[in-house]
Amino acid sequence: MRSDLIETRSHSTVARAELLGAETEAPVLERLHALVRKGYKAEIGTGTETSLIVLRHLGRSPDLLLHNSGVIEAYPGRWPRHKRSIEPPAPFLTEDVAEQLRFMRFLDTIPKPSLRDRTRRFRHKYIYFPLVVAILLGIHLAFTAMIVNG
Repeated sequence: MRSDLIETRSHSTVARAELLGAETEAPVLERLHALVRKGYKAEIGTGTETSLIVLRHLGRSPDLLLHNSGVIEAYPGRWPRHKRSIEPPAPFLTEDVAEQLRFMRFLDTIPKPSLRDRTRRFRHKYIYFPLVVAILLGIHLAFTAMIVNG
């Protein structure tokens, strides 16, 4: 390292800029944090693809893929029934400021998940499914009673 770049504290940013070059980091973590704050849940380690993070929203917002380069695109897999009418956004690239502004405008349109959205899995697992099983069991027992008594 050159000693003339590290002489004073005021020149530390200049030294860092000269050693690292222009800003080289992609806004992956910034975008990930912004989406998680808006209600997205990150699914890390799904499948064999290690350069992707699947982001699923509990409410009525499209599911997204975050690439290791910072590019965000619509999730190409199966969408839940309550999200199938939602139009996914065009991919958000990382090249220029206009794309970042478009991403920030997209963030402003994402609604917070409601109580109904947040409890959807619980209702399906612990209310609707046992209710359907109980109804089918009741129908089965009624037919069995009709056959035995008849």
